[in-house]
Amino acid sequence: MVNEAAGLAQKLLDLCPIGIIGVDRQGLITIFNPAAERLTGRQAAEALGKDVVSVIYGQAAEARRVKKLLYSEQFGGPGRLEGVEIAGRDAQGQSTPISLWAFILYEDGAEAGSVGFFYDLSNQKRSEEARLMQEKMKSILEMAGAVLHHLSQPLQVMLGDVSLLLDETPQESPVRDSVEALAQGITQVKVVLDKIRKVSTPATAAYGREGKIVDLETPDDPGKGPQG
Repeated sequence: MVNEAAGLAQKLLDLCPIGIIGVDRQGLITIFNPAAERLTGRQAAEALGKDVVSVIYGQAAEARRVKKLLYSEQFGGPGRLEGVEIAGRDAQGQSTPISLWAFILYEDGAEAGSVGFFYDLSNQKRSEEARLMQEKMKSILEMAGAVLHHLSQPLQVMLGDVSLLLDETPQESPVRDSVEALAQGITQVKVVLDKIRKVSTPATAAYGREGKIVDLETPDDPGKGPQG
């Protein structure tokens, strides 16, 4: 019966889609299931017996924060954490957002170690970022629509006036080049505003080192969301 129970427990560890990491009182890893391997990019053989700080946290400061919370009343009471977001580190040193559920294990009334359940939030975060981007784009386009509404009539008047001015300015006039430049500038503004008016689901283009802007040169495709 004991062997059967142990075999069943091992199967549950292997099949569980959530990373499970157990440690002893010294913080050395004693349990490291396949989901934990996928989460950290490390094999169990590499992780077992290692300090949990170096394997999942990467930074001592984050490990100390989690330990302090584990003993506090804040997230489930002393000895347990329920759904606390932490910053994990994979084998390449990349930060991974993780939801952690952790529990202190006791044996004969004494602390024997702890076990943590680590759920990768990366996909959820990306979905949330995409949703926020979509909402931001919608707000920008709504504001742009209001601006276009107020600019359309004055722009048409300006185009008419500059056309008349061009007709009345002789080619040899010293201000002819300035008038043509003014006409060209106003026309370019109209072209940009017309493009903004046609955008319904904007694409984005890189801007600067990390920024993004609406890409007015990419044809609008109603079947696609924001790109980039």
